[in-house]
Amino acid sequence: MKNIFIITHACLLIFYSLILTGCHGGQADYDQRLIAADSMLHQAPDSALTLLTSMNNKDLKGQNNRAFHALLLTQARYKCYVTATDDSAINAALEYYLRHDSEVEKLTRAYLYKGAVMEELGDVTAAMKF
Repeated sequence: MKNIFIITHACLLIFYSLILTGCHGGQADYDQRLIAADSMLHQAPDSALTLLTSMNNKDLKGQNNRAFHALLLTQARYKCYVTATDDSAINAALEYYLRHDSEVEKLTRAYLYKGAVMEELGDVTAAMKF
């Protein structure tokens, strides 16, 4: 009985270690300015928008950073009441996160803001889809 307890404990410890290691993996790959902008979105969306608009998406390294920038820029514009004129930025983010299903939280945000952009563009039917 004691051996089963030890084995179960060891298996759970290994399992939790793997989960924690997997959770940490994505954050280090993102540009620190994007992480800062993401954290500003709730308290100071105007500051986040200023930071994001000062960045050139093409200068960011990696598709993950460019997709995250597009998502954050769409989100900041929405929170600052800047009316969307097209859906190209959120489409780029949505396409990336659909291909990278490990980014569930960002995919969810991309769907939400795609719906918001479609509503602003006057396509209520598409907005309800997202």
